[in-house]
Amino acid sequence: MVNTPAKRSFPALYLAFFLMFLLLAGQLFNMQVLQGSGYQTDAVKNRERTVSTDAIRGIIYDRNGQKLVVNNPSYSIAVTPADLPDIQCGIGRLTGSKVFEQLAATLATSDVIALTPHDLPAEKMVEVANRLSVPLQINKNILLASMQDIMKKWSDSTRMFLLRSDVPVSAGNALKTELAAMPGISIYNSLEYNFITRFDACYEPIVVARGVDYTTGIQAEVTKLRGVSVLSEPVRAYQNSTYFSHLLGYVGPISQDSYEANKSIYRPDDKVGQVGLEASLEDQLRGQKGESRFMVNSDLQIVNQISSTPPITGNNVALTIDAALQISVTQALQSGLNTANVKAGVAIVLSVTDGQVLSMVSLP
Repeated sequence: MVNTPAKRSFPALYLAFFLMFLLLAGQLFNMQVLQGSGYQTDAVKNRERTVSTDAIRGIIYDRNGQKLVVNNPSYSIAVTPADLPDIQCGIGRLTGSKVFEQLAATLATSDVIALTPHDLPAEKMVEVANRLSVPLQINKNILLASMQDIMKKWSDSTRMFLLRSDVPVSAGNALKTELAAMPGISIYNSLEYNFITRFDACYEPIVVARGVDYTTGIQAEVTKLRGVSVLSEPVRAYQNSTYFSHLLGYVGPISQDSYEANKSIYRPDDKVGQVGLEASLEDQLRGQKGESRFMVNSDLQIVNQISSTPPITGNNVALTIDAALQISVTQALQSGLNTANVKAGVAIVLSVTDGQVLSMVSLP
């Protein structure tokens, strides 16, 4: 009689394999079907980027069509973070690129001193002010007052705040040797400081210098630097500013707080109306930015353009002010003040038919 071995069955093992298969199939269904569109959106975000294009600001006219504010062409220098080989913008390391040393030497720019409030202990402020005052040849109390103002408003902030601009390079180099004894203080050439504080995205060109005298020599030096480009940007020009400045105001760099509150509209290096009509009519004058969509590689460098939407120029504005009358009233008021030996005066001229303001003068 031959004994045949009994067949063994492993129901628990089969059940385990079956459950594992169900789990894998379920996860595959979840990834491919339920969450597929989400993963596809993420993939598009990883390979596509949107770059904004500035709109031309609107022109301001008087009631007779005379231009009071115009846009004149000007050159600016921009640096694209993703194109700099010696920084790592993808992880937020923006300092140390040699390109700014070369640009600073070419453009003959000065240094700036910045303060990071979070890194400066309160008990060190007086000492830091003393150390800064000697190379800068500035009274320590002036520096201390500026530091206290920043610390009072943003004592825990990790952002950099401008403490001093137009610092001679020689003074900046002298202070760099003492940075270890000055917590919270940073020294950069003005171009690198603008690059760091205006950074928004690796693929977005950052304007680091405006109003550049773009001579042939500078063109030759700048165009051979990797990541550096020259932009033609309009700059505001105010006609007869002596007579209209108090009405028109001016534009200037957007503040960090204003940018944080309006990220959907502005970029960190934008200029906005600061006072006067430039500020009160900002919504009308600024226009609407254009957008270009680009494909980028793993280094966040632009490979090719996918689509483009042109910017919309800001609205032109016609005032009720009569430019010729404004000048005449200003001159008449100044003459009257001189005759009466009075220092200040105001004159307003209204239309007798509809009450429109034809002239508004305030001296001094």
